[in-house]
Amino acid sequence: MPPAIHVIPVLEDNFAFAVCHGEATVIVDPGEAAPVIAWLARAGRRASAILITHYDGDHTGGVAALRRRSHVPVAGPVPAPFEVDIVAEPGVVLSLAGLRFAVVDTPGHAVPHVAYHLPEAAALFTGDCLFGAGCGRFPPAAAATMWDSLGRLARFPDETRLYFGHEYTVSNLAFAAAVESGNPAIARRREQVASALARGNPSTPSTLAEERATNPFLRVAQRPVRQWVGLPDDAPDAVVLGALRLRKNSFRG
Repeated sequence: MPPAIHVIPVLEDNFAFAVCHGEATVIVDPGEAAPVIAWLARAGRRASAILITHYDGDHTGGVAALRRRSHVPVAGPVPAPFEVDIVAEPGVVLSLAGLRFAVVDTPGHAVPHVAYHLPEAAALFTGDCLFGAGCGRFPPAAAATMWDSLGRLARFPDETRLYFGHEYTVSNLAFAAAVESGNPAIARRREQVASALARGNPSTPSTLAEERATNPFLRVAQRPVRQWVGLPDDAPDAVVLGALRLRKNSFRG
């Protein structure tokens, strides 16, 4: 059977994840220890390792407590603000408790920042690079870097499931609807996400097919997106991405 992935809400709107296979439980981005420890207790499991996508405090705040409790190895990119046991070097495949995670370089929102691909589950842990219908903030000077990072993620198959770092999907879809008001896929997804949240379910995972159809930050080549930010058809994709992100930063929809 493929690994099972469990979503653990932490802090105000963050997600941590538990990847379970046999006796192994790998925790991804534990921004807070208590909810992760509570989930492990309910599930009758022990953490086997910790994976970090980047070092914002809301993704790492639970690392120290989990490390003390379970004495588990921590894997993350370098440079790191604390000691990591395993370096998540882009392009390598990490073997953690029998699970294999391919490391994808995704700087832009943060440096360093990586994503992890778990092919056995068709899963991609994107941290704060790619969100449901959105992307992470980045400085204007990093637009080309961020566009390259999004491109690396967008090359995965349509059925790839995206486990992202924040529950921002409702506000991201409101922005997407403003950018492409005539896109029926966005309208359908807004209804689906609202229904899921009303039932107490998170909006993660999405699929890469959904993001290609509804995420304006992956749709910068589309004419309506370019027109919305006032850029011509021949503007570089990274320039459109930067203009779109600036609009999103001040969007109140």
